[in-house]
Amino acid sequence: MPQEGTLVPFTSGNYEFTNLRHTNEKYRDKAIRIIELLGEHPVLAAYVGDRPVRITLHVRTTETPADVTDRGDAGVDINLASYYFEKYDIGYIMGMLAHEIGLHPLASQDRNIPDEEAMFEHFPLSVPGLEDQSPPRTMSTEGAGQADHIMAAYPSSTRHRIYRDIVLRMADQMARAAQAGAEGAKGRDVTDLIDTYLMDLASIALTNDHRTNAAKEPRNTAKVYNAYKAQLMQHMAPDSPARALVPPDKGMFGVVRDFAQLAAAVAANNRGDSIQVPIPTGEAMPRLPQAGDPTSEPVLQSLRLGQFEFTNLNQTEAYVDKAIRIVELLDEHATIKSYIGDRTVRITLRLRTTEAPADVTDRGDAGVDINLASYYWPPSRTPSATVSTATSSWRWQACSHSARGWASRAPSPRTSRTCSTAT
Repeated sequence: MPQEGTLVPFTSGNYEFTNLRHTNEKYRDKAIRIIELLGEHPVLAAYVGDRPVRITLHVRTTETPADVTDRGDAGVDINLASYYFEKYDIGYIMGMLAHEIGLHPLASQDRNIPDEEAMFEHFPLSVPGLEDQSPPRTMSTEGAGQADHIMAAYPSSTRHRIYRDIVLRMADQMARAAQAGAEGAKGRDVTDLIDTYLMDLASIALTNDHRTNAAKEPRNTAKVYNAYKAQLMQHMAPDSPARALVPPDKGMFGVVRDFAQLAAAVAANNRGDSIQVPIPTGEAMPRLPQAGDPTSEPVLQSLRLGQFEFTNLNQTEAYVDKAIRIVELLDEHATIKSYIGDRTVRITLRLRTTEAPADVTDRGDAGVDINLASYYWPPSRTPSATVSTATSSWRWQACSHSARGWASRAPSPRTSRTCSTAT
């Protein structure tokens, strides 16, 4: 028996989840599927060899959802955000790992890359899909978030080819498994994998790898995504089983939904539920807040959709969907769009009774503030907002259990505790 208070890793072959709460069947099954896909991919398997691969889950918010460190003969360490593991399906996770392994340490083993990338250092490179803009949009290693990301987004580079081919092999591998009815294999996973790859490249190229800025330009992000998709299709074999599972062209609101989904996944119930938290006998140890713990309160985070911000929305699926629809209608209205321009629009929900259901304040270059009565949103057992009033200071807490997931669209349904508080 392991000593009480120690982490018990989940091991399969040379792969190890160091701190997975593997007593949970859902998390254990997901870990097994990840290990299977990594081990069955010929390029990734050759890169790993017989070295140990240690996957550790972390509670993360603003940090990258994953990173990889190659320690030579000592093995490969993969850090993965627990919210990404818990809330995103396998296709998204494998897309993230294809980037972190394939684009970084695996591609860097190619001996031609250093000389090639030195030649393109600080050189402006065209952004696919935006060549017709005046002036044309470019990306460059100069001022980039990461230089190797820029080279991976440049279609003529070796790093791009390696990354693309890893994704194509994985897509075929997953598509064949789905066709054969393999346990845990779904055609949707192939679509999600490719979608992750295309959004990764689009957000890198458009923003010079300052990727949160892609949310501010959803139309251009969609154009770049679709240009990379067209290039990817040219490299797919005519008989590829993944060809029928390529995602459709993305529009600006598809981009908005992607960023809303990510924001909801980070903000809601991001408490490391999939992580083992040992507490040694006789010693009070600090622990992560857990789902179902009434003493744990979430931090309020706004929902950003391009230049629109819902400052205090309770980000359940129904409320996020309604927020997205409001933004769609405001953005599609030519007169309203012209009035707003590129200014920030802040929408705040209020607990109101006799006051007007809504009011708007134009703050010039500082943006537009919209106050909206929370009762105008559909009735729900869970309050739609955290509300503050000018006449009193009080704390109100309402919690309920929902059998639906927080995040919009992609994250898997799960039982979660939802709380909103206000002072």
